[in-house]
Amino acid sequence: MQILPKLDFTNSAFNNRASKIALITGGDGTIGHKFVEHLITRGWFIHVVTSSRTRAEDFFTSHGIPNGPATKLHFHECDLSKLDKVAQFVGDFKKENLQIDLVICNAGVLHPRDMWNDQAVADGMNVNVISHALMIESLHPVLARDNRILLVGSCCSHGAFVTKRMIKSGTQLLYSAAGPYQAYASSKLLLASYGEQLTLSMRTSHPGHQVITVHPGVVPSGLYRNTNPITRFATAFILPFFLRNAEDAALLCLHTAFRDDLPNGSYCEDGKVVRCGTKFDKEDLSAIYGLIQKEVQTALSDKKNL
Repeated sequence: MQILPKLDFTNSAFNNRASKIALITGGDGTIGHKFVEHLITRGWFIHVVTSSRTRAEDFFTSHGIPNGPATKLHFHECDLSKLDKVAQFVGDFKKENLQIDLVICNAGVLHPRDMWNDQAVADGMNVNVISHALMIESLHPVLARDNRILLVGSCCSHGAFVTKRMIKSGTQLLYSAAGPYQAYASSKLLLASYGEQLTLSMRTSHPGHQVITVHPGVVPSGLYRNTNPITRFATAFILPFFLRNAEDAALLCLHTAFRDDLPNGSYCEDGKVVRCGTKFDKEDLSAIYGLIQKEVQTALSDKKNL
């Protein structure tokens, strides 16, 4: 991990906006709540998607951050592992007639090995990738033309085992994995690949948009609660002295998302563009995007048929 460069928010795309409305998944998590704090102090209105509204309300209240109808912080309860619930949430959210300037896809899950089964694979992929794609695609009509989409990625994606044969196999790529660690790494690789292709589909409808996937750095967080005992101990009591803290991680992600000098669709680590999925060509990326889109369209179709 490199020393962070000097970060500032002089960018006009961040400061000089007619509106400042953000939608954040996992906004009550370790890094997520720092996104909220940074944005609120800079005048943004925040809508947090959380698995538990009560827990989120209690958490932010205990941190001295006002929340509720008359404040800048609002909560929406949704189980991101259930695509029908995500589709229902997005449908209801669009009825609020808000223009969204920033979407932060931060929620992520790593399942414990003793609970590893086909359902865990599906739930993990839905939370880490498909639900976020479903939100973004469905929110197109209410996204500002110069919106920013921040996908919180991971350097674990470099260790993902994804082959061209797996890509051609279709949904097997999305819903099969050797174990929880490989599933998490693969999901983050697919998320970055999705972001790289997403920008191509938004060029005409949102000409000023920016899609960026950012590895926030290795931050001690609740994500590690399902790792092995040695990793949990090291993460809780030893590594915090050496790893990046959540506040700096969130600041780095926001700063990167609002930079003007990065190619659209980039994956970044420590403020630098890094190639993610080096074995993928344009055909592979298009196929991955198509697989994710297929899952999104199926979820939307199922909602219409209810």
